[in-house]
Amino acid sequence: MKNLKKMRNKYQMSQMQLANFLHITQQSVWKYENDLAHPDIDTLKALAKLFHTTIDYLVADSEEDASGEEADGPDSIAPLERRLLYAFRSLGEKDQKALLQVAESLAGKSFEQ
Repeated sequence: MKNLKKMRNKYQMSQMQLANFLHITQQSVWKYENDLAHPDIDTLKALAKLFHTTIDYLVADSEEDASGEEADGPDSIAPLERRLLYAFRSLGEKDQKALLQVAESLAGKSFEQ
């Protein structure tokens, strides 16, 4: 899975951050990236969703970027925003509300809808 490391770096994630997101060990991520182990289908689906790409691209030997990334536009999500979103989704409701309060405080405004 040579493209896994490429995508992880593109999204500015460490092996440990990716491991925590997938609920696996950092060593497993390292093994996937070095073709010493292969993730199960559920992990592949989670990786493809996280990196907005296909399973085919993740497991391909080709370095060609066939990731299916959409062109940057007003509705696209930057890698840092995507990381924040996935971190937010991994929290419980109480922690999500607390994080939202911190973000609104830093921004100096409320984002209530």
